[in-house]
Amino acid sequence: MKTWARGFTLIELMVAISLVGILLALVAPYLSTAIGNARARNVVSQFRQDFNWLRNQAVTGNRVVSLTLNADCSWQSLIDGVANASHSMSATELGNASSNIACTASNATVLPVTFNFSGQGFVAPAATFVFNGPNNQNWPVQILTSGTVVLTQGVQ
Repeated sequence: MKTWARGFTLIELMVAISLVGILLALVAPYLSTAIGNARARNVVSQFRQDFNWLRNQAVTGNRVVSLTLNADCSWQSLIDGVANASHSMSATELGNASSNIACTASNATVLPVTFNFSGQGFVAPAATFVFNGPNNQNWPVQILTSGTVVLTQGVQ
């Protein structure tokens, strides 16, 4: 009666590792693209959340509230003239969050632009700009005087 040793031979193990390596080499570029797009998408989402939070502060708190969007896509929020770091994104934080994002002004908008919120939630000025992410992914943003943020998601 013959008994078989359990396990893999060295040849079988090397073939399996080689196949995994080839598959990883094929998937790696797509994975890095997906990660870059997700990071840029998170920055755009954070801008929208901060903008809406500041609008709410202006309406509910009877405060002087503003948000400045800079040409490098960073932004700073002010409440009663005091910077609010938890609802701002510095250039350093932006670089850590997504190193491949840029902003482009559209129509009559010029960056940097400062949005001033009224106690009724209105915003001045109205503006249109685009967050440009990696891999030609763009998010057009329109700020309406009503205080609404219109964001077109996806690749344009």
